[in-house]
Amino acid sequence: MDGKDVNVELDYQNEKKCGIAFESIKRMNIRQGHLVLFHNRDMIPADVVLLASSSDNGNVYIETSSIDGETNLKLRSSPTLPKEMMRKILDESGNEGQVLRETLEQATKRVCRLSTLAFPQGKSSIANPNNRRADESESDLEESAPKSALQMMKSSMMNVGKSISTGIGEMKKYHDEARSVEGETTESKYVMALKAEPPNASVNTFNGVLFLPPVDVDGPSVEVPLSADNFLLRGAVLRNTQWAIGLTCYTGPDTKLVRNSFETPSKLSRLDELTNRTVFAILGIMCLLIAYLSTATNISNNVHFDELWYAGFSRNPEKPWPYLPHSFEPPKWQEKTQNWFQLFFTILTAVSQFVPVTLYVTVEIVTFAMRYLMSSDLRMYDPISDTRSIARSTTVTDPGQVEYIFSDKTGTLTQNVMTFTRCSVDGAIFGAPVIELSRTSTSTNSTFTSLSSFLEYDSDRGMLTFNREMFLRVMSLCHTVVVEKDFEGKKPILVENGQDEDIENGDPTKEDKGRDGAPVGFAYQAESPDESALVEAASLEFGFQVAGRDSSGIRLSVSASTIFSDDTVVERIKNGSLTEEALAADTASLEGRLGLGVRTSMGVREEVWEVLAVNKFDSTRKRMSVLVRSPPELGSIPMLLCKGADSAMLDPTVVKDPSHIVGGNEDAKTISARGKAVEDSVENDYDIDSNLSLQSHLGEFAREGLRTLVLGVRILSESECSDWLDEYQEAATSIKNRDELLTAVAMSIERKLHIVGATAIEDKLQVGVPDTIDLLGRAGIKLWVLTGDKRETAKEIGYATKVLTEKMRDGLIEVAQASTDEVRTIMAMAFLKLAKHAKLPEYQTAAVSTDTAKPMERFFFKFGKFWRSLNRARRRFWHRYIKVLFWYITCRRDLPEVDPALLAIDKEEKKEESILQVTERRRNVRNRAEKIVRDYLNTPEGMARRRSRSNISSDDEISVEDMDMPSMIGPDVFDKARSAGAILKKRHKDEKEPSNKLEKLTKEKLAASCGCTRDAEDQLIIDEDVLSMKSVRPSDGEEDKKKFDKRKRTPLEMAFATDKSVRHGRLVKHLSASVLASINENGTSGENTNDLGEGPGTGIDGPRALVIEGAALEHLLGDDELEELLFAVANTCDSVIACRVSPAQKAQLVQLVRRYVVPEPVTLAIGDGANDVGMIQEAQVGVGISGKEGQQAVNASDFAIAQFRFLEELILIHGRWNFMRMSTLVLYIFYKNAVMVLCMVIYFGETMYSGTLLFDQWVVSTFNIVSFWPITFFGFFDRCLDKDYVKANPDVYNPTRRNELIKKRVVLRWGIICLIHMWTLYFFSLPALAKGGGGSTSAFFGLMTNKNPARPGDGEVGDLKTVGFVIFTCVILIMCFKVVYESKSIIVGQFPAW
Repeated sequence: MDGKDVNVELDYQNEKKCGIAFESIKRMNIRQGHLVLFHNRDMIPADVVLLASSSDNGNVYIETSSIDGETNLKLRSSPTLPKEMMRKILDESGNEGQVLRETLEQATKRVCRLSTLAFPQGKSSIANPNNRRADESESDLEESAPKSALQMMKSSMMNVGKSISTGIGEMKKYHDEARSVEGETTESKYVMALKAEPPNASVNTFNGVLFLPPVDVDGPSVEVPLSADNFLLRGAVLRNTQWAIGLTCYTGPDTKLVRNSFETPSKLSRLDELTNRTVFAILGIMCLLIAYLSTATNISNNVHFDELWYAGFSRNPEKPWPYLPHSFEPPKWQEKTQNWFQLFFTILTAVSQFVPVTLYVTVEIVTFAMRYLMSSDLRMYDPISDTRSIARSTTVTDPGQVEYIFSDKTGTLTQNVMTFTRCSVDGAIFGAPVIELSRTSTSTNSTFTSLSSFLEYDSDRGMLTFNREMFLRVMSLCHTVVVEKDFEGKKPILVENGQDEDIENGDPTKEDKGRDGAPVGFAYQAESPDESALVEAASLEFGFQVAGRDSSGIRLSVSASTIFSDDTVVERIKNGSLTEEALAADTASLEGRLGLGVRTSMGVREEVWEVLAVNKFDSTRKRMSVLVRSPPELGSIPMLLCKGADSAMLDPTVVKDPSHIVGGNEDAKTISARGKAVEDSVENDYDIDSNLSLQSHLGEFAREGLRTLVLGVRILSESECSDWLDEYQEAATSIKNRDELLTAVAMSIERKLHIVGATAIEDKLQVGVPDTIDLLGRAGIKLWVLTGDKRETAKEIGYATKVLTEKMRDGLIEVAQASTDEVRTIMAMAFLKLAKHAKLPEYQTAAVSTDTAKPMERFFFKFGKFWRSLNRARRRFWHRYIKVLFWYITCRRDLPEVDPALLAIDKEEKKEESILQVTERRRNVRNRAEKIVRDYLNTPEGMARRRSRSNISSDDEISVEDMDMPSMIGPDVFDKARSAGAILKKRHKDEKEPSNKLEKLTKEKLAASCGCTRDAEDQLIIDEDVLSMKSVRPSDGEEDKKKFDKRKRTPLEMAFATDKSVRHGRLVKHLSASVLASINENGTSGENTNDLGEGPGTGIDGPRALVIEGAALEHLLGDDELEELLFAVANTCDSVIACRVSPAQKAQLVQLVRRYVVPEPVTLAIGDGANDVGMIQEAQVGVGISGKEGQQAVNASDFAIAQFRFLEELILIHGRWNFMRMSTLVLYIFYKNAVMVLCMVIYFGETMYSGTLLFDQWVVSTFNIVSFWPITFFGFFDRCLDKDYVKANPDVYNPTRRNELIKKRVVLRWGIICLIHMWTLYFFSLPALAKGGGGSTSAFFGLMTNKNPARPGDGEVGDLKTVGFVIFTCVILIMCFKVVYESKSIIVGQFPAW
């Protein structure tokens, strides 16, 4: 934004001239209404509306990886101006359209002619009295704004419009010289103004209106509707565009980026929190100890006051000094000792070492070393990306206590590299299967051909089939990919002699291709990796290269022959006598019943397909489409090309013949009837086979974890095309409900589609992901996968990564997008079933309905509630009245409208209202679940879905195997594939061999791929057998206890083992003799024989999993009771997959676990994109992966790694080691200080609690320094078990995960050892040295008793310092031996030790 960038002279109608230049200013000085110029690679400084750019039609490309984590470029366009306005701006009456490409000077002139830069005194176009009513325009914006924005007042929106329109006038202060226009009155001129929705946090939506000056003098202002396509977000980066000009809309805290940001939470490790609490406890204990010693000293001084003459105390001032002649004057005796408070501070100084002042210093030094060792671990280094792990936080011990892992999928479990792998066209599969991702134990029987055979022509007719050609045209035309110069030069390209000049001039060569299939020197820029994968495959694999994209359309470089080169075919298509189905069947047939001519290859040619309209993808339609017109040499035929999810494309309302679409719930009888029905339909024989086989193939693709898209076409007549374009133009220019109108218009044309095929794109797994997930699962850690992918893909990736297993199929709960009642009912049924089968014993009726008691507990609860409400009332009175009174007395005028303290009190009150007694809360959840089921049963839909077994009474025992785990899903892709395969098998069971070889090939492959004939089971919501059954009494574990003999435990195991299983005697060596005999005889215990099998689990007693969609979560989250119900069901599952979830829902699920698990567990969240930041910051441990979605996740994380598989090193190795080292270090530091101080405290009793120190002061001051080194090196290098052993036996992670190393039992053990060591040190040292003659002189006793004045001592040498130093040496030796005893390993080797 340098003034030298542009300096133009504005000449409006040859009246006056003024100079215009851009000025460089700081971002903080940008205001609403400013015109901003930014260049390639610049970050957008504010939320702006795009007005012009260096690209065609004012388009720009932006990268939003710092906002949403997506690295693919997004296309944004300038608003389309009416032709009349363009004529006025350009002063070219003959121009019928918008300028395709402008220079910076031209764009600056065009924009400035509409602003206050040209008319400093101009009026806002919004104030034009000829406009339509202002309230109508305002109402339109409100209805189109997001819900969050509607909650703001109308005046807020009007202020935005006003401030933006006047903001352009504020630019006067930057261009005073340029505005010196003399003698002209511009009061009647109108200038450009912007009216937008109120500031909100929705980054994907924007609605506004750009008001331009009227074309006619007395006419209304020109209203140009604005959408998210014309909006550039702050934080985005301009890419592949030389320059762009925008009008500032939101700045500062009003920008969408700031409104989506939140304060980064400060995190303390659990060990740090425990240490802080322990320090406070130690301070409390020390204060009590000092108070006791002060009291004892005071009492002792009063009792033995007369014996303290040697210290100068005496109540008789005339008393002479003992052992001196009486002729000496008596000394000045002190008649009283120190008072209690003086003694308190004296003893405080003496025992100050009781609080370990070196604790935090030692912890920080050891933490720094741990972070360095983690960053230097070669097992966590990725040589491919040259990325090492980084410990960004001091919470290095929390990875050793992780209980829940929340993981993103794309880019975290997968590589985020999309590769076109397989496709299904004409009933055949092209491309080899991805065998390593298949979840089935047996390989598929379907046959396939290589992708290279896709282009094999019929040798007799020399052409592609209609389905194959249109399949490739949809791949190469139905997208928003653009071809841009490779400014960054990152993509390797092929350059031959003589091509450099063409590249420099912007003319892409058609001879060679880059790595992505684009012309040499150019690169494809796509809005999604799926689109990029399809366009690249069309170019590299099939020769349909997208050579360029501009206002004229999409230029294709094609070498294959085309059916549209036949004039007869084109004519018959236009007059409607030749349909898509007829073309597909004829081109696939050898006979050629329609009489289509033989075509030869036309060589490499360039085609320009005109793009008439683009219907972008949205979550409602789940597909995108483009309306194109073929080149004149190919007949100028209008056609719709469409692609989307299989559920959206294979919808009966979308396809041309819905009878070809099967559901997933057909039984054998229905399948047989449909097989006969389609068999009788000879006319559409080939179309039926192709569609049924495609649906069967979709199941195979999804089973391999591939991302599938279904492709379709529709050929339109000229009248249909023109009529729809009128509707589209009206919807696109509408201000009110523009998005809804565009969706409705798109759905009106996206019907009667002819399905031409399906694509399968592989998102490859990262190396080692399945093994890592399996290892973490065996360590007792639960994994929740939170992804934005569709449910089928998420499930198959779950099977591939071992998040889901075959054993979970019987216990799999699926909740898809449905109505509120259905979603809540399915979760309530799952909850009730688990509760009645004793999987949720705390929610059983016996547990929540019995009021056994605890009257004292209820009393204290109610008393506490009353006390807190009284406290809140007191604080409210202070802030509402007293504080306000003082505010006005001190004449302060900046009193806020709403006091934050009052808001905090209200928030505290609401939070307390939601927290009830545990039993009462669980009772409410149980009652809510039963109410949901009862209400649903009374609805018409519920009565239609309910069922009951008449042969089972309510008092009978219900077998678990007879129960169906409830689920709320429609027929998924696997059910549809089974049904389609069964119908085809029935259809061709007795059919003779087909006459043409292509149909034969199709049916042979179809028969091979239709091995699944199992009928799809009905998906049930209500199972009344579950509702009527009695609850199973939860097991008390007595049967399991009988298998073990506790007498086999050793005393050391009972006292010192950290693992609960060892202490309780649950190891193999503790098994009773009878169980061991059974194992030796049968190989395993009879009760657990079935558990060793590999087959599916047995209903509710087997492993369970929950798969839920984000749309279903919306009906559950936000309600405390439903949230607890959801968590109760999810927590009983071994795996949870949440698909189609938003970033906010990811964070909410982490909050759900932290809120309802007691005690609060350590959670770990791992992701690689900006959309994972909320989840990462919400979890106790945040891990960011340095992937392809920017560095936002890494910057917000506590630990950064390059691959998901490094989690096993981070958690099982470093996390476990760090927690064991640090927990021992903290306990040791408290222990060593307590031993030394307690020795001095006991010695106080020997000196009548006078505060005399056992150790010399300088010795005490060196204690922390001397004892620092052993425990510090212990914290650096101690290892408990080798890395390979831990990975081979992940169960050893359980003690640290359960916090066994620093529980009350362990702390108590350290306390007892502290007392034993203190007692041993003191009573085995001091009496021997002092009273046994080994250290102190006997004069001590003579002076104290004064029994023999003639002989005060015997002259033996010995003093307090000598004895104290000897005891201090013993203390140091014991401290060192204690470190050695606590060490789990003695490292002998060379530096460095790691």
